[in-house]
Amino acid sequence: MTTIRLFLFILIAASLMACGNEKNQSGSAQSDSTSSVREVNPYDTAATSMAQLMAGIKPEDTCGGAAIVQKAVWKTHADSISVLFQTAERKNLSFMRQWAAAELPEGRDTAATLLYAFSGPDYLYANTFFPGAKKYILFGLEPVGRIPVLDTAKNQDLFFNAIRRSLKTSLSRNFFITLHMSGDLRASEYNGVTSILMLYAAYTGHKIKDISYVTADENGRIQTCPYDSLKTRNQTGGVRLNLIDSLGRNKGLTYFSFNAENTLFEKCTVKKYFESLDGKIYGMLKAASYLMHYDGFMKIREVVTSKVSAVLTDDTGLSYRTLKAVFPKLQLYGKFSQPVDMFNYINLHDLQLAYDSLQAKPIKFTYGYGYGQKVMIGRK
Repeated sequence: MTTIRLFLFILIAASLMACGNEKNQSGSAQSDSTSSVREVNPYDTAATSMAQLMAGIKPEDTCGGAAIVQKAVWKTHADSISVLFQTAERKNLSFMRQWAAAELPEGRDTAATLLYAFSGPDYLYANTFFPGAKKYILFGLEPVGRIPVLDTAKNQDLFFNAIRRSLKTSLSRNFFITLHMSGDLRASEYNGVTSILMLYAAYTGHKIKDISYVTADENGRIQTCPYDSLKTRNQTGGVRLNLIDSLGRNKGLTYFSFNAENTLFEKCTVKKYFESLDGKIYGMLKAASYLMHYDGFMKIREVVTSKVSAVLTDDTGLSYRTLKAVFPKLQLYGKFSQPVDMFNYINLHDLQLAYDSLQAKPIKFTYGYGYGQKVMIGRK
C-alpha cells in the first residue's frame, strides 16, 4: 500500500454513489454522449475537501462536503477558526510576509529544501517565511496520527474542538506547546499531526495530491508503509503530503516523529536520511526550547549546521556562539529581551552584547516565546 487514499464519508452511501456517477475517481467529469475524456484533475478532491473543512473553508468538492457544511457544528467551527486566523493575520502573519519578501530572498527559492527542526506540525509559518520551497522537512515529538475521516453518524464536536485547541496557541502565540499539543493530538488517533498539516495546507491555498505514511529505513531511504506498521517497525515513522500550491507548483511536505536527544537520535533511522540530503537547504528554528544550545542535542545540531546554507532562527534555536562560528554573515532583527520565565536559567549574555553593539533592524511581529523579537538570519 504505497499511498493512503482518503475517502471522506460525509454523505450516506446512496449520495456517494450518485456523486460517483458524476465524477470519476480523479474528480474529472465524464459525458455519456461523447467518448472524449477531459483533463484529469491532478489532486485528491476528497483529501483536499477534508483539509478545507478542518480549516473552516467550504470545500470545492461540493459533493463530498455538502452535508457537513450545513451542520451547526461545522458552522460553529468555521466561525471560531476564522477568528483565530484573522487575529493571527492582524498580529503577525501579514507582517511576517512583508518582512520575508524584503529580508529573506531564500524564502522565494523554488529549488530549495527547508529543514525546520523541532517544528511540530507548523507548516503555516514554514510556508509564510519560505513560500517558494520545493520541499519541507519538519520533525518533532508530536504523534503522526491517522488521516481524519468524518462520520456523520457520530458527534463531530470532539474532533473539531480538539483541532481548535491544538491551533489556538500556534495562532495566538505563533508556536506550538508540545505538552498541550500532544495531549490534544493523542486524544484520538485522527487528531494527529497529519490533521494539522492538512488544515494548514488548505489555509495556505494548497491542494493535496496524495498522503502517504513513510519510514526511513536503515540506509536512510524513505519508504511508504501502512499506518499500522509505523509503531511496529524499528524505523523512524512519519507522513508525507504531496501538494500543489496556488501557483500550480508541486511541493513535498514530510513530517517525522522522533526524539532528537543524542542517544535516541543516533538510533533513529532518519539520521541517515538527514545526512543524505543534498542540494540547496535552508534552516528554520522557532520556539525550540534552547535544546541545541546544549551538548545533549549536539548530533542534531551538527546535522542542521552542516546541511543548511542559511538559517532563520530566534534565540531558542542556536546559541549566538554557534551562529557566529557557522554563519559569518549574521543579521540581527528586533530587540533583545531575557528568556521567558520557564527558561530564566538560560544565559544569553553574548547575544545581549551583540544587540547592544550591532545595529538590529526593526520588525513588527513576534517570533517565538512571549513577545519575542530576537530574530536572526545567518548565512554561510
